[in-house]
Order: sequence, then structure tokens, then C-alpha cells
Amino acid sequence: MANLMKSKIKKGEELAGQIVYRYNLPDQERHKNHVCGAAAACTEAIDPQLKVKIKELVFQGQRNLAVIATILEQYVVGELGETDRMRNRFFPIKTNVGYQPVAVIITQYETKEAILEALIVVKEWNPEIVPKFGMVDFAMEEILALELAFSGIKVFICTFHREQAWTRWTSKAVNISEPRAEALEKLRAIGNASNFQELEGAIENLQKWDYYEGSPLKLYFERTWLPEIERWTLVNKPPGLLFHTNNGVERINEELKYRYLMENKNCSLSGVMNVVVTEFLPDHYKLYITKNVKMLNLH
Repeated sequence: MANLMKSKIKKGEELAGQIVYRYNLPDQERHKNHVCGAAAACTEAIDPQLKVKIKELVFQGQRNLAVIATILEQYVVGELGETDRMRNRFFPIKTNVGYQPVAVIITQYETKEAILEALIVVKEWNPEIVPKFGMVDFAMEEILALELAFSGIKVFICTFHREQAWTRWTSKAVNISEPRAEALEKLRAIGNASNFQELEGAIENLQKWDYYEGSPLKLYFERTWLPEIERWTLVNKPPGLLFHTNNGVERINEELKYRYLMENKNCSLSGVMNVVVTEFLPDHYKLYITKNVKMLNLH
């Protein structure tokens, strides 16, 4: 092809050009985390009047995003007459964009029954959602409530909190003293075993350890962790699913306490719920939509 082009150029012949795009798409069944087809290009564009307003604010020297957002909200309501804040006509796609709060549960006592009552409400709101897996700290009231609320769900214990629980327990001299590091090593060998043969060998290695018999470690392991071994061992977890940490949930919880409720520490229960319903949940729903729109644009 190159030689042909050079020959035509030398002869002064006219070249006809054509732009060709070649691409290779994965199979349709591999598209699981975003919409496909014409809907993939459907996002709600910003109003042109808002673009003009943003330019005006920037040219005036305004650089604070929070201030710009506040001015735009006032402009939309006051000048454009738009009061619909929820934008319910936009239906975000179901995609993995991080942890998002779907409910805030407030109970007098953290019991299985209280948690289950709240989960049933969430389930009634979303009857089409049937979760296959759940991840929690080692809290049996949460595990039992989830399994009662959602038939067929398999609840796992977060690896990070498993490690945290072991570290805290072994750090107390009343539980274990000198062989602390060795005890952690043996527990981790059980948790991280890559197959059932390794798992059985790791358990046997712990139980045949000279220190183990008659120690608080034996009671701790056999009463607390061994009965729930399918929830926290790597070999029992589905391949491809990550259960290492639920820090994303904890960050959201801390955000609620230290950002949204910091100025309302002495308010009543109704005051707390007002902050949750009018600020916390709407803000995170807006963030959820924003992340989904970005995911659409990437595809």
C-alpha cells in the first residue's frame, strides 16, 4: 500500500482518502455493569443557561465550588423557576460506584429482632432486589437478621475486621502473652488457606500446637470462630468477590456523625432524622447519580 501511494504521488495522480475506524468489542454477556445500546448515550445535559451562569461567575473571579453551587441553586429556583430537586425522571444505572447508604436504622437495642424489622421495611421498598451475598463485622445479630430477611443470602465476615478482632484479642496479656505473633500467624494461615486441604492442615497445626491445649486461645477459637468458619475463610468465599474490608461503609458512618451531625450533637431524635432525611441521604443519592453518569460517559 505504501509503495502504491508513493508511485501515484510521483506520477502526480490524485489520491482518494477514506477514514476507517476499526474496533473490537467484547461479547454482549460481558457487559454487566453498565447499560448497552442507545440508552448508553442517554444522560441529562446541563441547561445552557447554567453554562452561561457558571462562566459569568468564573469571569467575576469566583473560584469556590461550594459558593458557585449555592449561587446556581438559587439561580435555578429564583430565575429558572425549577423547584424539582429530586430529578426522579432520571434513573441511574445499576453499577458498582462504591458504597451508598440505602437506609439509616436507629434502634433502642441492637438486637436481631430490631435489625430484622428495619430490613423488612427496606425489602418491601425494593421487592425486586434479592441479594446473594452480604458482608458484616462479626456481629451475629446482624448476620441472623440478614439471613432471615433475605432468603438464600450468604453472609460473610469482613476480612479487615476479622484481623482487627484477632489483633485486639491477642494484644491483651490476659488472653495471651509470649506467643502472640505465632498465634496470629496460625490463625491467619487458617483464614488465608487457598484450598480445603490447606485449611484442614492449618487447623490441625493450630490444635496440635503445644501452647494451644488448655489456653484461652483454644476457647476463643473453638467457641467464637470455628463454628462460623465458612464465613471468614478465603477458601469458602466465592471467587471474584472481595470481602476484604467494609471501610467504605465506616467512612459513610463517620461522615454522618462528624460532618452532618457535628453541629447537631444535642438535638432530639427528630432533629437527627431531619438531618438524615433532608441532607445526608439526598446528598449521597446525588453523588450516586453523578458517579453513574461518569460511568456512562466512560463507556
